[in-house]
Amino acid sequence: MSCTEKREKIFILGVGAQKAGTTWLHRQLCGSSQFSPGFAKEYHTFDCLYSPVCGGVRKRLLAATQRSLRESTNTAPTSPRSSHGQHAKQLSFIEDPTNYFEYFDYLWLSQPSIKATGDITPSYSTLDAEAFRYIRTGLIEKGFQPRVIFLMRDPIERIWSMLRMDWRNRGITLSHEEEMNRLLTSHNQRGVYLRTSYDLTITALSQAFPEEEVHYALYETLFTDAEYNKISSFTGIGLPPADFETAVNASPKMNNSPVSENAALSIANTYRNAYCEARRIFGSEVTHLWPGYAYIN
Repeated sequence: MSCTEKREKIFILGVGAQKAGTTWLHRQLCGSSQFSPGFAKEYHTFDCLYSPVCGGVRKRLLAATQRSLRESTNTAPTSPRSSHGQHAKQLSFIEDPTNYFEYFDYLWLSQPSIKATGDITPSYSTLDAEAFRYIRTGLIEKGFQPRVIFLMRDPIERIWSMLRMDWRNRGITLSHEEEMNRLLTSHNQRGVYLRTSYDLTITALSQAFPEEEVHYALYETLFTDAEYNKISSFTGIGLPPADFETAVNASPKMNNSPVSENAALSIANTYRNAYCEARRIFGSEVTHLWPGYAYIN
């Protein structure tokens, strides 16, 4: 870069959806020498502040900070690399979001080789337009060019994958019948609903960001050269060759049986608006990629 060439200042904001490839995407971004993520993938600043279903984030961060301090023996509490230091930073962002914007501004200024930084927090998909406008204003004031990425997955598969992750993390093993029963009773709970109502997220994003600042993509086509190249072009950073072979944060199916027809019918019709909005954006292609369309009455 010449002395007179202005360095781009890009902020990549990943807003979900959960279990739609955000962790894989983050890993690819981190493989670029032009991107620095800071100390975390998910900063959980604005879902804690503005989401109606993420009120427990601050409490968990406080508990994690206290636990890390108790367990730490060799790391100074003020070390930025210590887990309690990281949690304390996250808490400072929640207490005063100005700290969030100043942190990323400093991150960009302190690393002359990078063009972009970012925050990929899937539960940001539960934010409304007012929250997104606040984020955009804060980024613009720091001179960032916002680049929002929203990944979507067939609602049936997304919810099932989310539940399998929870069961795996808690060491729960269920029969296929038990899985389907829990899928039926959980699919329309408020937290699940807001994370899967893509139509609400898209509407909120469209009211806060210009069209050219938002990129929508499908989980089902994410792991292809065509989509990967689109993301590279959209973000404006040079990405390394994609690793399509390594699954990241996968939730493997314990049973080989598919979702029951009863569960599929219920979920597809609960999220009819999400299916309709996805078709509006991606066209008829998505109806072949998302089996859930076959169950909409």
